[in-house]
Amino acid sequence: MIEKNDYLIMLIGSSPMPNLISAFTRIKENGKIFMIYTSETEKIAKQLEELIEKKSNDNFLNISVNLGYGKICEEYNLQKVSNYMENILKKIKSEYDNESLENKTIELNFTGGTKIMSSTAYRLFKEKFKKENAYLTYLDSEECEFIIYDIKKNKSKKMECSKKNETLDLNIGDIIDMHFEINENKFECERIKNSQISKVNEYIYDSLIENYDRKDEFIDLMEIIFSYNYKKNKNKIKDSISEINNKMENHSFKLNNINNYSKIISCYESEFGNLTENKLYEKIIEDTSGKWLEKIILKKLNNFKDEGYIDDVVISQKRENKKRKKDKEEFEVDIIILKNENLYCISVTTSNIYSEVNMKLHEIWYRGKSLGGDGVRLGIISFYDNKKALLEKIKNVWDEEKDIENKYLIITLENFIEMDELLRNWLK
Repeated sequence: MIEKNDYLIMLIGSSPMPNLISAFTRIKENGKIFMIYTSETEKIAKQLEELIEKKSNDNFLNISVNLGYGKICEEYNLQKVSNYMENILKKIKSEYDNESLENKTIELNFTGGTKIMSSTAYRLFKEKFKKENAYLTYLDSEECEFIIYDIKKNKSKKMECSKKNETLDLNIGDIIDMHFEINENKFECERIKNSQISKVNEYIYDSLIENYDRKDEFIDLMEIIFSYNYKKNKNKIKDSISEINNKMENHSFKLNNINNYSKIISCYESEFGNLTENKLYEKIIEDTSGKWLEKIILKKLNNFKDEGYIDDVVISQKRENKKRKKDKEEFEVDIIILKNENLYCISVTTSNIYSEVNMKLHEIWYRGKSLGGDGVRLGIISFYDNKKALLEKIKNVWDEEKDIENKYLIITLENFIEMDELLRNWLK
């Protein structure tokens, strides 16, 4: 059975992720992509067209995208949809028949679009291309695999979505660009390498792991530091350094290699001496207020990337809605990972308060699904110590019990010691 096609027809749905995967893996070099879309998804189709053609031109692949045949109006009217679809497929069939390629192939991916569009396209495509080398495909986002049906042979098979099957290279930037551009938002993206992560963050994490039985004392110390940093004003902190030094020196819990705030500052100064004083304090405040845990996890994931275990990872995705500047609406996913065609989104917090962690759980559910569609894997890492309660909150009512551990990552303070193993098992 053919693995890629000369012609690819896609139904464009509200989530760009399935179409990105289909377009990037199911088309041959020099191939033609046809998109069928509605008024609601026209913007997504145009954005996909721009992205595919840019990636194709950058890599000299000569893949073209045609939107001219494909607009469907009144997409919830069965008769109207049938008429539009008949006309669209007739035009594509005429162009396909005139194609001079030997052993040419064509595929309809019916993953996107409304149910009416999908069922109508499936039926009409099967009728019009029954004598051709034609295929019907559906992307199972949950399993991250294509179901491919050979019309002529009346046989089906499954094909795993993976980097090795890509014609165009799909990366996190493509997914984020699609999401934010469609929603007319601007965003910030950080690719922090290990060299940009302070040793202080490692001292904090190692201190917790090595003294896990004293975790309550550790949390108390970090809350003391946070209470000063929460002011987010370097001058106020500078005025309080002797006071916070005294509190740290007299606290029952000691951080490895650091026993006062002055040592934290001097450590950052030696590591990031190229920064202005303001930027340096911003970095210290950000890390010691809780970002240290995000960066420790990012360092582990950067190591996974160096090993070839994952394809890409970024930290702190934010968006600001241009249309609602007064509200300063933001969208943030702490950590985003791409492995093969799977997207993983993780929320990270040093809070141990259920209501706060529960709020982060709701955020990652909504924001992860918004970014990656139904196939996204979701995770939360927090100081809250009841994994079962969080798992019950995050799981979908349709989730099978046996698949829950693989689908969702829940790391609470009680299993921080197993962090590396839990991350690897989830990403396998």
